[in-house]
Parts: sequence; structure tokens; C-alpha cells
Amino acid sequence: MGASYHSAGDLVALYRTLELDPVQVAEAALEAAHTAQDSFNAIAAFNDDCLRAAEASRERYRAGGGLGPLDGVPVTVKDSYRVAGLRRWHGSAVHDGADVSVADSAPIRRLNEAGAVLVAKTAMPDFGMLASGISSQFGVIRNPWGPEYTPGGSSAGAAVTLAAGVVPVSMGTDIAGSVRLPAAHCGVAAIKPTQGRIAYAPASMARSAGPMARRAADLESMLVCVGQADASDPWCLPGQFEAATWGVDRIRGKRVGMLTAMGYGLPADGETLAVVAKAGEQLASWGAEVEELQLDVTDDEYAALDLGFKLGALAEADGAPDHHGERLLGIVKEWCETARGASGADAMAAANIVAAARDRVVARTERLDLVVAPVMPVPVFPADRFGPASGVPPLYHASFTAWFNQTGQPAASICGGRTADTGMPIGVQVVGQRFRDADVLRVAVLLEEALDLELPWPNLIGGEHSDV
Repeated sequence: MGASYHSAGDLVALYRTLELDPVQVAEAALEAAHTAQDSFNAIAAFNDDCLRAAEASRERYRAGGGLGPLDGVPVTVKDSYRVAGLRRWHGSAVHDGADVSVADSAPIRRLNEAGAVLVAKTAMPDFGMLASGISSQFGVIRNPWGPEYTPGGSSAGAAVTLAAGVVPVSMGTDIAGSVRLPAAHCGVAAIKPTQGRIAYAPASMARSAGPMARRAADLESMLVCVGQADASDPWCLPGQFEAATWGVDRIRGKRVGMLTAMGYGLPADGETLAVVAKAGEQLASWGAEVEELQLDVTDDEYAALDLGFKLGALAEADGAPDHHGERLLGIVKEWCETARGASGADAMAAANIVAAARDRVVARTERLDLVVAPVMPVPVFPADRFGPASGVPPLYHASFTAWFNQTGQPAASICGGRTADTGMPIGVQVVGQRFRDADVLRVAVLLEEALDLELPWPNLIGGEHSDV
């Protein structure tokens, strides 16, 4: 049995007693990564040097040491990260594969410093501009729970490697829901932290690095390691993340907003609403004060946000080497080309509309300790589609997640249940106030434990399952 069927915490405990060998675990994870590539198109690049890191970890444990909660733990990271010596496609065939990174981005350096064993980079859609797993470079990325279904996006392969049992922890990125959406599709946990809590280049006011894990408790260990200031990001927060340890008694009196409709977008289906309601009922049973929340975001406000996404994609496509922009995935190309005639004034006007909507979201949530919401309006759609509805922008169904990138608030996703007919996971989103990442993660951990779903995790071998 490979490393995947242990949490990161379990692995480290077994390493410390020398009951498990980090090298054997890394070998199993690397083999599983190859299987995940063959079965689900989940991998962008393999890191064959990972065994060297595992050997160093083994020596530390044999000497009675260890670097912390990730030492020797196998990890995957999204193709969007720069990893020294590995290619970076950013999900798209417009990049010709010659872009071999010469240095690690800040989150990768932090993982290395923590002794994590980087097994592979994971596949993603073009430029991260789809909330599904379709890529001009990697093909159709598939969900281990049901290969006919999408794993979500844009951290698609990262979530696959967790659900399929390759690794217990992974790193994605999130600009409109890109760690929370695939976490929900694949039954795993993720957090988009307070903007700037994880240093990341290129620095952004909306895109964040995001830890992902099979178990919510491992997100705390991940954020302890990567949630640090770094000179490469001039907008990152000072200091280092510190995890909380409080229990359900601290929930009493917390004000919780139940968000079940955004005001625009696809309506949440009945099964999704039932799972979100169950999470709210659990918080209420612990003494939380739960009330309905309305944000009333409009289609016009989303269109303004969407214009910014289009312009970013268009700029990357136009900047591709040797005029390879024509290789861009068709749906992304058609979508971003509609912005080609936009002027600077148009872009500024859209930014002002987005800012006004963001300020309203902040104003309506500022008196609340937490918001509980769907991660997305429907839990499943086919792997070869960019979303659950046609005739809408590619990120339109990210309505429940995208605006918390704009506000900079921490937002986590956990598995709250499964669909009755297909058995596919359904996610629940937990949002908190800025800088309250530790509280959001504590609630995510407590809810996950209370729901006690005992998920029958997909096995890489023959489509069987494991309850371990």
C-alpha cells in the first residue's frame, strides 16, 4: 500500500518511529503518478530527482531528527509553478516546452526547506482559464471517482493526484476558485488563503497559491510551511501562518451567513443545497448563530470581472513564442478573442465595476465570522465539457468562489457529501474574514470530522476502492 492512503501527519509519525521509509514511500508515489498519467492525464512533468530528497529525509529520521510536518511527505504541484529543472507549460500548447525553469518559485522553495518530496507537476487547462480539466497540451484530464466526469479546474491534476492516492498533499493556485472547485469535484480539501498569506510570483491581488490535501487537517501543516513572507512577492503578508488548536466550544456565538444564491449564475441544485444546509445545521448545533446571506452580484458585474480574465488570457496567447498562439484551446481562444477590441478605458471601467461589487460583498459579510456556501452550483458535468452549461463564459459556474478572490478572504473547501445517483463528491465552502485563515481551517477540520463521510477513495488499480 502506497503513501497515498495515509495523511501527511500519519506519514511523519510513522517516519519518526522508522516504521515507514521515505524512500519506499516516494518510489510508490512516483509509480502511482505514472499510473495517474496513464489513467487520467493528471501529470505535466515527473520529477525523477524526488528520490534524492527522499533519501535525505530518511537520513534525518534515522539520525533522530526531522524538519517538521512535511519532511519526507510526497507532494505534487501544479504546472503553473516554476520548479527548477522542470518544464512549465502553464497548461497550454502555445508554450513550446522549451521553458525549463531555472529557479523555484517561493512556495516550492518553502516545500523544499520543509523536506517535502516533490514527485511531479500536475496538468491543468490553458492558462488556468477553465474551471474544468481540458488542456491543449495535456488533453482531457479525468476524475478518478468517475473518468467520464471532470475533475474541475484549474488545479485539475493536483486534485486527481490526491483523490487517486498518489500523494496526500498538493499545491494548486486559485484566481476564481481553482483549488476549491477541483477539491469539490474530487472529494478532497483545499484552501485559498487570505490574499498574500502565501508569497507567490508573479505577485497578484487576486491569484493565490493554495494548499490541497486529502484531509483538511493536512492543510494546516501545508500552510505552516508555505505561508511565509518572501522578498519575491512585494504584496505578501509579513510573518508566518500559525495554526489554531481550538475545538467546537469556540464555535458558540459565532455569526455564520448561509449563502445559497449569488444573484447571478446557475442556481444551486437540490443535492448541493442539502449538503450546505447540513453543514450549517452542524455549526448551529455547536452554538453558532446562523442566518441567510444575500450578496446580489449581477451578470453585468460578472461580465466586468470576466473581461479582466479575457484580457489576461489574450495577453499570454499573444506573447507566446514563435506565434504559437493558434495552438490555444479552442474554447479559450474564442472566449478571449471577444475582448480584442477592448480599450484601456473599457478595462478601467470594468475594474471600477468589479471594485464596487467587491466592496458590497465586503460590506455584507464584515459583521459575520464565517460564510458557508456551495463551492459550485452543480456537483458534476462531463470531462470533455468546459462547464455544466453551454453559451456562457468558461468560468461562469465559479460564481460562488470567484468573488472571494476579489475580497481577499480565506475560503476553504471540504467534501460534504456525495450525489445519490453517481456517488460523486459534493463540496462545501467555508469563508472567513481576512487574516483569519486559522479559524477557517479549524472550522473546516471540525466539520470534516463531524460529517465523518468515510469516503471509499478511488484506487488506481482496476477502478477498485479503498476505505483506508
